[in-house]
Parts: sequence; C-alpha cells; structure tokens
Amino acid sequence: MRRDNGNFICLIAGLVHLIAAAVLLLGLFEKSLYIFYLISLTVVVGGLLSVASFLTKSRCRFRPGWLLPQGLAGIFVGVMMLSALLIGRVSMKDILMFSLPCIAMITAILHLSVSFQIKCLGFQRWWILLSFGMIDLIFGVFAYFRFLSEPFDVITGFGIFFVLLAVQFIAEIVTYKITIDREECDM
Repeated sequence: MRRDNGNFICLIAGLVHLIAAAVLLLGLFEKSLYIFYLISLTVVVGGLLSVASFLTKSRCRFRPGWLLPQGLAGIFVGVMMLSALLIGRVSMKDILMFSLPCIAMITAILHLSVSFQIKCLGFQRWWILLSFGMIDLIFGVFAYFRFLSEPFDVITGFGIFFVLLAVQFIAEIVTYKITIDREECDM
C-alpha cells in the first residue's frame, strides 16, 4: 500500500495561495515591490507544488491531468514576471495586468479539458473541474476586458484569484477520491 503524498502537497499549495491572498486582500504590504515579489513567488511556488503533487500522486490508471501543465505554466509565468521586472523595460503594473488574465485563462483551459477527459473515463465528480474551469474562464475574461476598459485593482484581482486557486487545490483532494476503482490503484 502506497501513501499518496500528492494530496498533502495539494493541501500545502492551497494554504500557500490562501496566505498570499490574505496578505494581498488585507493590504499587509505597503511597498509595491514587495507585493510584486509576493505575487511572482506565489505563482512560481504554486507551480512547483503542482508539479510535485502530480509526480507524487498514486500511480493508477489516471493521474490528474491539470496539475502538471498548470505547474509548468505557473513556473514559466512567474519566472517571466520576475525577469521582465529585472530587465526593467516594463512596469510592474503592466506585468501584473497581463499576467493575471493569462494565468486565469490557462487554468480555465486546463480544467475544462481535464473535466471532459475524466467524464469519459467514468469519474463521478468531473463536474467539479468543469465548474472551476467555467469560473476561471469568466474571471480571466472579466480581468482582461476590465483592464482594457477601466482601471481595476490588479492586487485585489490576484488576491481573489489566489483564493480561487486555493479552493481548487483543496478540491483536487476530493475530486478523484472514491471514484477510482481501488483494484486498479495502489492507494
């Protein structure tokens, strides 16, 4: 019998995103540079935890398909955010205004595609990922068009999105639970 550390890592990822969201939404940092680093590092750490969770999930007929690409995308976007700031040709606000809809849309696409895949595999709770995909899609479109039309507090936007991601990571623990045939998995 194998232990499934992937669920524990998902829980840690959810807590990391909740802590970052609390700091952003409560305005605990005054300096914009600290806020930018908090957002960038949360995206990178969330990506690393997603990849780690995927790699440590029990090896069975299906491993959650959104965690690996979500993790790789998070690492990529977080590193790009930090490198764009270090290069210095783009403002922090512009980087954040572009990154938020980008991350939300990537997450939405991944959740939507995996929800249809697991539905075809016979999982009963496929609708959880479908729901998150729709919420992320609406959030990403709203964030993109809101930034184009009028000023929107991007810090609050990231705080709200980090709360959404925290809920999604924690829900990942129960999405595949009980629905997998235990004879096909070493759990």
